[in-house]
Amino acid sequence: MKPGGAWKLTLEIETTWEGRTWVATCHALNVSSHGSTKKESHEMLREALEGFFEDCIEHGTPWAALSKPA
Repeated sequence: MKPGGAWKLTLEIETTWEGRTWVATCHALNVSSHGSTKKESHEMLREALEGFFEDCIEHGTPWAALSKPA
């Protein structure tokens, strides 16, 4: 892949109601977030995943993050 190329990933997420909030979790990457609605929890998880991958790319570790055992 050339630098700056696009990636397409399909990640499974789980959404649960916990107390008074919705929690969306991507178990494969151990990333989660929450919101007052399912939609908001999904939007917040997307932002968290974007930050996760930005950090991985900055540190040169995206493949290591994707190859972690589940």
